[in-house]
Amino acid sequence: MLPSNPKTQSPARWNRRGARSGFTLVEIILAIGLATALLLIAMTFYHQAADIRGQILRESERLSTMRLVLDHLAGDLRAAQRQTKIGNEFTGDSTSLRFVKQALVMLPANAAPGTTEPTDLVQISILTLIGTNGTNVTITGLDRIEQPLDLVAFSSNLITNSVDISPYPPESANKRTEPFADMVRFVRFRYWDGSTWLAGWTNSTPPNGVEIVLATDKQPEEAGPEDYPVDAFRRVVFLPGGQLSPAQNAGITINDSSL
Repeated sequence: MLPSNPKTQSPARWNRRGARSGFTLVEIILAIGLATALLLIAMTFYHQAADIRGQILRESERLSTMRLVLDHLAGDLRAAQRQTKIGNEFTGDSTSLRFVKQALVMLPANAAPGTTEPTDLVQISILTLIGTNGTNVTITGLDRIEQPLDLVAFSSNLITNSVDISPYPPESANKRTEPFADMVRFVRFRYWDGSTWLAGWTNSTPPNGVEIVLATDKQPEEAGPEDYPVDAFRRVVFLPGGQLSPAQNAGITINDSSL
């Protein structure tokens, strides 16, 4: 018997076979729903991955910024010089610093070959910036002020958050202010005299070491002065110019009780 030829079959039978080879409406709706669900799951995972990536980048930026701030402060402190003139001493309390360091001055372009690079003394002030949030007083960052020593009229009073540092002559162009740590919300300095940590220091000779503690979170209200935030950045800086003789140790002025 010869095989049947589709072309010779009746149109009704051919249409029935064509209908059986397609998709029903229910199958199409199920396929669209499944594709939509898979797309929503993929978008959810994508947004979660993007959020995690953003958090990692922000944390990396925060760590890098705080590390740079600590490196900058440590570099300034290691260059601190002994000053015998009253008013030029190394002065500090728990939230601010003032000292003199030796800075390198760049040679002019027309300097003769073999000329030694000159040095100069500059006064560095590290001040805590204070702001208000309603009735609460909060720390809003650190400020760094640098200006040549011969242009500074020092106040003989203890350095405070409102330290009197008046440039002379007024509006000196050499005065540089750097708000270089605007994310800091907690500041604590302590001073090592060779045997104990002190909350303040006023002496012509720098201390043997300075402890720097910075944090980007505000200290809890119930925390005491000796408590540090959990997520704090701490560094102890050794000062080469801070070797005191017994006679110099006797002249140290302590601004607060020892911690």
